[in-house]
Amino acid sequence: MGCCSTKQGQYSMDSNRHRLRRPEAGSYLNEKHGFGSARLLAEKATKGGGPKYARVGRFVVYEIADLDAWAEAQLSPKVSSTSEYTPVGGFKRGQRGPRAKKPEPTP
Repeated sequence: MGCCSTKQGQYSMDSNRHRLRRPEAGSYLNEKHGFGSARLLAEKATKGGGPKYARVGRFVVYEIADLDAWAEAQLSPKVSSTSEYTPVGGFKRGQRGPRAKKPEPTP
């Protein structure tokens, strides 16, 4: 496994650390899973949909197991062609979603 650097220094993904601060967690995600950043984690912490985290005083820390589980959950099923891919909304290109009912006219 490699090693990643952050503004705080370097850490080894082989180390026995179980928790990473946000900048380290972003670097870890990018190194191991190919996507992620401290900025993305901060945005997800604000808007929802990110990995679980805890606070230690004013610092946010992520457990490596939670980062890995979240990253795996972000992946779509494997496909061999773009025609097999179903977007997040569940509709293929050219299909429309359920139509909203038109409001009843008021008398």
